[in-house]
Amino acid sequence: MLTNNFKKNSNKFGGNKFTSKFSYGVKKLKGFSLIEVVVYLALIAVVGVVTVESVFTVYKAYARLRVERRIMLNGDTAMETIIRSVREATSTDSAGSVFGTNPGILSAGGKIFSVNSSSGALQIDDGSGNADITTDAAITNLVFYRQATTTSEIIKIEMTLSAGQGSFNKTRNFSGSAVLRGKY
Repeated sequence: MLTNNFKKNSNKFGGNKFTSKFSYGVKKLKGFSLIEVVVYLALIAVVGVVTVESVFTVYKAYARLRVERRIMLNGDTAMETIIRSVREATSTDSAGSVFGTNPGILSAGGKIFSVNSSSGALQIDDGSGNADITTDAAITNLVFYRQATTTSEIIKIEMTLSAGQGSFNKTRNFSGSAVLRGKY
């Protein structure tokens, strides 16, 4: 008899009179539980932190690369200009040059190389006025050395360039030498 009543009172969703009586008025909610929301937010936060950290790492690498490139371009240009001028010169002006000390001055072939005291740039004076060779990097050390024999004369250049600010500050040393024209 109990089974007949049970079957008789069942509703079409598989429930019975007993269970429907106690669940009356309670709506079945659709959505996320609190735990699911917390887990989703935690995952989104982790992805966000990883993304932001990746962007900062790429930015720092790019900034370091820019500073290194500025130093290399300015250093190569400065050394090439000085060495080319020394090779074209037939003599050096020992009275107008400062050898062996920082900041050095080189007067060779009618051109004078020195450090601009206000900007730290390497400047060349070819008789028509001063022109800065290094514009994006400052020279922190410039020393010229002269070796002369009865048949040859060589100029050695040691130069240190610095660029960037704060944690992106870089310094690099450059050196080179050239023999004067007709002296080899």
